Amino acid sequence: MEEENGFYKLEIGAKRPVMLFATHLENKDYVLDISLKDTYTYPIDDWRYFDSLSEACTFYNIDEEEIYGSYYTFLTGKEPGEEIMV
Repeated sequence: MEEENGFYKLEIGAKRPVMLFATHLENKDYVLDISLKDTYTYPIDDWRYFDSLSEACTFYNIDEEEIYGSYYTFLTGKEPGEEIMV
């Protein structure tokens, strides 16, 4: 994932959790812009700001492997359970 700081929202799917990510969101009821991240009171429609995917996963108490699913090895270059150096 090239840019990790932004707004995250966890949705629980039938097969696995799905983490949504954006740096700018427009909804009929709100607008979230990363440049204004410190001015918001979270959560906003279940969206929260985090500095990284790892931080979001820690908050939601899920493993990054669950988020990446079958793409975990492709995206990280590691097998599930291997330590990832960042």
